[in-house]
This record gives sequence, C-alpha cells and structure tokens, in this order.
Amino acid sequence: MRVLYWVDSAASKTPGGHCVQFEQTNQHIQELGVDTVCAYDRPEDLSGFDIVHGYGLTADDIKYCKSKNKNVKVVISTIYWSSRYDYPYADQNIFTELRKLARKTKLGLRLFRSALNGEHKAVCRDHIAYQSELRAKFDLADLLLPNAHGEAALVASELGTTTPQRVVVNGVNHRLFTYDRTQPDSEYVLYCARFEPHKNQLGLIKAMQTSNLPLVLVGAEHRGHPEYYRRCHAEAAKGKNIKILPAVEHHELPGLYHGAKVHAMPSFFETTGLVSLEAALSGCNVVAGNRGYAREYFEGDAWWCDPYKPETIRNAVERAFAAPFNFELRDRILRKYTWEQTARQTLAAYEDLLAGSNTNYSYDQALASLTLV
Repeated sequence: MRVLYWVDSAASKTPGGHCVQFEQTNQHIQELGVDTVCAYDRPEDLSGFDIVHGYGLTADDIKYCKSKNKNVKVVISTIYWSSRYDYPYADQNIFTELRKLARKTKLGLRLFRSALNGEHKAVCRDHIAYQSELRAKFDLADLLLPNAHGEAALVASELGTTTPQRVVVNGVNHRLFTYDRTQPDSEYVLYCARFEPHKNQLGLIKAMQTSNLPLVLVGAEHRGHPEYYRRCHAEAAKGKNIKILPAVEHHELPGLYHGAKVHAMPSFFETTGLVSLEAALSGCNVVAGNRGYAREYFEGDAWWCDPYKPETIRNAVERAFAAPFNFELRDRILRKYTWEQTARQTLAAYEDLLAGSNTNYSYDQALASLTLV
C-alpha cells in the first residue's frame, strides 16, 4: 500500500490542530509499515499511489487526483464545522452590529431584486458556495474520516453527502505528553491555542478578570484576525492576574502543561481540542466549551461551560482548579485516544476501502449518539 498525504498549502501555513493531525497520522501510519509521501502542493505524478489522504483539499483537487490516476482512492479527513454554530467576533459594538445589519439588508435586497429578474437561483448558489464546495468535495471522495460520531452525523444531515464514513479518533502523543507534578508552586490556569474568535480567549479573559487565579494564554496571532489579538491584549491588561505569551514550538508545550493546574478551552466550537487531550495527559484538569464534539472524548471527566456565558466559564475554571487531578480521563485517553489508535483505525479504513468491503457509517447510530447543545 502506498499513500500520498496531501495538505492544502494555505492550510499548512496556518499552524493548528489540523497540521498536528496530518503530521502525526502520517508518522504513525508509517510505523505500521505503510509507505507514505507528504505533499503541500499539487503533485505532478500520482502513478503508483493507491490512496490520496487529503486535508483541506478542494473539489478540483480531488478531480485532479482522479484525472492523474483513475485507480487512486481519495480519503478526506473532514474536520467539519457545523453550520448550526455561530460566535461573536472580536469587535462587537454598535458600529459592527450596524455594519452587519447593513450587509444583511444589502443581501436581502440583492436576493429580492434577483428574484424579480428570475436570477435568484444563480445568486443563491453564489451565496451558499462554501457549503456547495464542501458537499462537492465530500461527494467526490471515496471515503470520509470524521473525528467524532456527531461530526459524521452532521456531515450527512447538513450536506446530504452519501459518501461512506468511518470515524477515526483524534489522538495525542503520549511519548511527549506525560504526567509530571514537579512544579506545584507555579500552578495556574492555562490556555494554549492560536488567537482567533471561535477559540474564545476573549471570553476567558473577561471571565477571569475578577478572579484571583493566575491565567496564562499562549498562542500566535491568527493572520486573519489581528484585531482580535489586539482586543485580547487590551482586555488582559485590565487584570493583574492575566498574561499573554507568544506561541511556542509544539515540543515546548509539556513544560507549560506541567506548571498548570487547569487547561481551559471555552471555545465556541471544537471538533475535539487536541491541546485539551495533551493537557489532560500532562496532569491538568480540563475545562471545555459545551459546543462541538469534545463531549464524546471527555464525557463526564471535564468541567463544562457555556462559552456565551462568562459566569459559567469562571465557575467551571474555579471548580476544576479546586478539584484533584482526574486520573480517569488520563487513563481513558491512554486507552483510546493516542496517535497509535488513530493510525490503526486509519489503516483498517484504508484496507477495507481497497478491498471493496468498506461498510458505510451507521447514520441512525450517529444521530442517536449526538450530544450537541
């Protein structure tokens, strides 16, 4: 079996969980004896490859693969964000609200005018181009690999795709992230993530401004959200207990986790939250937002908050800080959510696909398993 791992070049330039998933899955699938090659741009030659495993590819990319090698199978890691989730942006104020209202009004007038002219179908297609692109690429793929049952169900229900799906869990590097409580005097609340609105650093900062607990936020500015990064710094300056530090290399994260008592990630949406898995292995109690698919991983072993309600964020953080470390979550992660598990599940999906015996994901089972708020 020979597999090409291909991540979109634009996606690869924005470090995050998707890049870690790409790199770690490739590394651990190699350890299982699979011959792999990594690509960040369109490869000129696909002869000899059995599978192209894509991250962030477009429908045109998939068509390109099929045109270069008609026998190649295309597998997509979906990392799907449900359209049912929305979140406030950094610069929420009366002026931005008026601008959003003006945009909606303009869109409504455009749709009304196009309907009168009989052109509304084309305009609506343009307006929903993103969802259409997602459905097109998922329909063109041979197999989809979501990271959670809830994700699989929403890919099917919201996009209407019938492409077979196999749930493959996200993982954590248990060799790098280990339990270490050698820094008990430097305990603090930690949040490691790139600064962007859906990560909700701003909500955490506001929630903890009146707390006595020290809060440390570590991450890079998202190139598409510079105003959000500035806003977070401005709010952090209002609290003496809050620090924002630059991003660190992935291998430097264990030291940050080891000094923290709690890792708080009150995102408006997460497929899992890889840093939460890493922190839990490293000795942190985990606070998570109650939107997305993280509940499938953490179940009752995290402290849950509503990212829209700062009081629930602070309450969850303070309860997690006061509690002893949750070894049950750490043990479950070691059993079920390591990159070795991810690689084994991925390889099994590859083998079934190439053998023509791939069983489609049970949509009814997925709906029954949903725990979304």
